[in-house]
Amino acid sequence: MDDRSRLALLAEAGRKLSESLDYETTLATLARLAIPRFADYCLIFELEEGRELSIIASAHVDPEKESLLHRVSERYQVVPDHLQSAVAQVVHTGEPLLVHEVPPAMGQAVSDDPELLAIFDRLGPRSLLVLPLSARGHALGVIFLAMAVESDRRYEEYDLVLGQELAYRAALAIDNARLYTHAEAANRAKDQFLAVLSHELRTPITPVLMTAIRLGQDPSLPETLREEVERIRRNAELQVKLIEDLLDLTRIAHGKVELHFEAVDVHALVRHAVEVYCASQAHRKKIRCSLRDEALERHVWADPVRLQQVLWNLVQNAVKFTPDGGTVEVRTWNPGPGRLAIEVADSGIGIEPDVLPRLFDAYEQGRRALARRFGGLGMGLALCKHLVELHQGTLTASSAGPGKGATFTLEFSVVLPQSAKVEAILDTRPDGPLRRPLRILLVEDHEDTLHVMAELLELSRHEVARAASMASALRLAASRPFDLLVSDLGLPDGSGLDLMRRVRELYGMKGIAVSGFGTAEDIQLSREAGFLEHLVKPVYPSKLKEAIARVRASSDDSSPGELTIDPIDPARGGTGSPLGGVL
Repeated sequence: MDDRSRLALLAEAGRKLSESLDYETTLATLARLAIPRFADYCLIFELEEGRELSIIASAHVDPEKESLLHRVSERYQVVPDHLQSAVAQVVHTGEPLLVHEVPPAMGQAVSDDPELLAIFDRLGPRSLLVLPLSARGHALGVIFLAMAVESDRRYEEYDLVLGQELAYRAALAIDNARLYTHAEAANRAKDQFLAVLSHELRTPITPVLMTAIRLGQDPSLPETLREEVERIRRNAELQVKLIEDLLDLTRIAHGKVELHFEAVDVHALVRHAVEVYCASQAHRKKIRCSLRDEALERHVWADPVRLQQVLWNLVQNAVKFTPDGGTVEVRTWNPGPGRLAIEVADSGIGIEPDVLPRLFDAYEQGRRALARRFGGLGMGLALCKHLVELHQGTLTASSAGPGKGATFTLEFSVVLPQSAKVEAILDTRPDGPLRRPLRILLVEDHEDTLHVMAELLELSRHEVARAASMASALRLAASRPFDLLVSDLGLPDGSGLDLMRRVRELYGMKGIAVSGFGTAEDIQLSREAGFLEHLVKPVYPSKLKEAIARVRASSDDSSPGELTIDPIDPARGGTGSPLGGVL
């Protein structure tokens, strides 16, 4: 191989080894790179954590002999302290090994396995180059290159330099692939932990929130208790919001947030945000809220649910950090042709100059004393920033300093208003008069949630049969007819997904899934099982009512149809009133 060919091989190695961060792909690429220009066959040995060597990639210039290498991979186990083995020797010394001419007895010195010796003879190695693979001071494995007798080639000293350069590039690629694989595994573990954590936190909040909402709507509740019930509801919703913010940041980081764009009337969203938070929290603190919608061009291309979430977060923050008797002002205007600005200004505690540059970082909440005083995880502004950037907009903050308030400014491009449909996400009017009560099979293994959900359904005159397990639900389903299954997915003796499949197949029953898990994968599994709705805990009475109404209105066809996911409630960063009526 001349110098030009050597340089071309190294350039190709650098390019191909950088094409993928998949560990197995990188190793397979490495095995193929040298064939046939630099070797007749190649074996790559990985040094595992237990210091064992195993073949994890191979390639041969003769496709018919690929099976021989695969068989070697299955039978040949290298012991690192077996120094008669060229591979073990290289691992032990960390130095490359060049064998100009393979001695006839080399095979017997390594193994006494008759099958391996027969394969050794058929492969017919004439010359070997065995190179260590190491990166960051750690041994990763060995690359074993061989020239076969029939090719009439052998390795010389100058090949050693090329081999070491190739091994160096390969080791870096393998190390990067390993690091990426470990990082991906850590991310998956983190995501799984967050999903399980959110499920475990959502489940006990559900009965608290549903009970508080129901009691708050009870006209017989004494006024002295109404404020206490409202306080319980408010704090339960705060816990839900913290969970949702945490999960939303994770979704954004993985690019799993789906946005559904349309022309949106920003004034409608702003008014709704002001009404929701200034009618409750601000009223309690005697904060003066004002709204000045001065923008003449007021429509933007946005996901109305997510933009509403941003506005709720900003208005809620303004109220939260403004002391009693302060002011919160929300204003819209057009700073220039085709541009719309939204400003949320308060007379609150202000922001220190050194905090401003990192204000939108996740988990940043300024001084630790503020975090202790006002609570929260410091995720809301980071989430707002990410969502605004997904809308091709900007979000900035300014403050004259501590005690002098803060101003947050959003800016977007405007669009024509013809297709604005924001009213749809704000419409929380109840449906028409209740029709025939349904026979509902309610399945939930959390006792308090089962009790509260059953009570709410029964208040709406539905006939409810309760079950706490898959077995008891199947017994009830066999005992009498039901119109609807409302089921948790995690049951002590099975899955709500399997339950849905069974009752749909046996009785043609329709279903609503209720779960603390709400990832895209969870929702897809619900759809495939046959659920028509997927509600994420905590379940608001209004959302359960709306889901039942949609299932009622669906066709009698037994196919799963299109799965509906419940819209996000204010406490969870979206639309829909948490104070909706009972079912």
